[in-house]
Amino acid sequence: MPGKDGGHLAAKDFDPIEAEWVAPIRAADRGHFLLELPPNGQGIVALTALGILEGFDLPGLFREDEARASHLILEAIKPCFADAERYVADPRFAQTPVARLLSAEYLAARRAPRPDPTRPRARQSKRAGSTETRRASRSSIASATPFP
Repeated sequence: MPGKDGGHLAAKDFDPIEAEWVAPIRAADRGHFLLELPPNGQGIVALTALGILEGFDLPGLFREDEARASHLILEAIKPCFADAERYVADPRFAQTPVARLLSAEYLAARRAPRPDPTRPRARQSKRAGSTETRRASRSSIASATPFP
């Protein structure tokens, strides 16, 4: 039933709620420290995406080809959301391997070359003699030039 101001909640509904202070997770990117909320939030997605992109000269890529640079960023974010879907949970019930997900080794592996989804590959269709194209099933950030 709506309250006097039309809302469905009353002040007493918030009595049992207590704020919880959590330590932020952090990562360094291009000389800056970045802080995010830990899991069960999705701050880990932002930090891992930045970790993957650290291996690329983004300012240079944006100067050369803004669409390609934007595509690189989007492709870098995809595996980070996949990791979040797999690992992020309520910390009261499951541990998220934050240190591993932010480790240089793990981020380098996520940065490794994959087939380029923007380039169709030819394959034989079920009909003899015909060829169709399809996009690669895995995302790629390999088409960009790595940062030296």
